[in-house]
Amino acid sequence: MKTDDARRDVIADAMGLFHAPPGQFEGIVRAEGTDVERLCTYQMAMASGFEMEGLKELVAVVWMREEYLKKDLLVEFWLIFTQREGPRLPIGEVRKRGHRRWDVENHGFKAFNQTMHSKHRYSQDPQVMAPIELLVSLIFILLQVFRQHREERFSTAYPGLKLTRGFSYREIRKAMEHPSSPG
Repeated sequence: MKTDDARRDVIADAMGLFHAPPGQFEGIVRAEGTDVERLCTYQMAMASGFEMEGLKELVAVVWMREEYLKKDLLVEFWLIFTQREGPRLPIGEVRKRGHRRWDVENHGFKAFNQTMHSKHRYSQDPQVMAPIELLVSLIFILLQVFRQHREERFSTAYPGLKLTRGFSYREIRKAMEHPSSPG
């Protein structure tokens, strides 16, 4: 879970540990560095073994601060996750998994909603909506495969070109209108 709401008890407890003098508590893991791919610097602190209301498993709390160099943007948030993999999960891996999860959310679910207008109800009848939703999902998946193929062709032909989703969809539209064109 990602949150910027510091009022949660588990976050307040973790922040108390993070702000304690160094060496006072064992088990606090810290990391900082530069993420070249995202063009940001980051600072992190992680502590494990917290109880959270409504969960049987213990949780780990991670405080993360990222400063994006090109955007002049500072982002601070907390990650809370269960310790199924144990407290030995390296802090760098926590950060990688968090960003991977956001990629799925941004490039998967949000892209699906924006591209396919999935919030639109085509019928009030659930027996009609189920096949329509499956068909729309299949179309989206095929569109993504086709988009990936087009992007690979363009990135090979034009190295260094940054392809946006809008550009990709315009090129797909062109290809569908003129299927024999070499682009």
